[in-house]
Amino acid sequence: MPFLGYSVWRARMFSYVLAGLIAGLSGALYPMLRGFVSPELMFFATSGNAVISVIIGGVGTLIGAIYGSVLLVVLKSIIGSWTEHHLIVIGLIFMVCVMFLPKGLVGFIRPRIAERLLAGAQKPTAPPFAPARLEAGSAKP
Repeated sequence: MPFLGYSVWRARMFSYVLAGLIAGLSGALYPMLRGFVSPELMFFATSGNAVISVIIGGVGTLIGAIYGSVLLVVLKSIIGSWTEHHLIVIGLIFMVCVMFLPKGLVGFIRPRIAERLLAGAQKPTAPPFAPARLEAGSAKP
């Protein structure tokens, strides 16, 4: 940004102020929507869900956070119907993702999709008709 003539400090400060404004506004409007606010909202699982969904989906991508959130909600509903201790299972899945998928699901899937697309685009195609091959000595004048 400095090479464009903008102050990096001002851009960062504006971003933080805007994020704080949106968070404060949503925090002020939430009790009006629900009519009640309990301390349960400050439980780790509530705030940890956002972090877990971003890490599972893929850090640094918007679509990764969306995929991670969808996967987390689906896993909670499916595993929650089987057992009361669904957070333990989700924690294990989170640990597996952190250990074996460091870039999340999007970081795992994106190269494979690009590889398939490139492989499909680079397939050599045969010409519609192939010229007849003449061997030495078999040519007719």
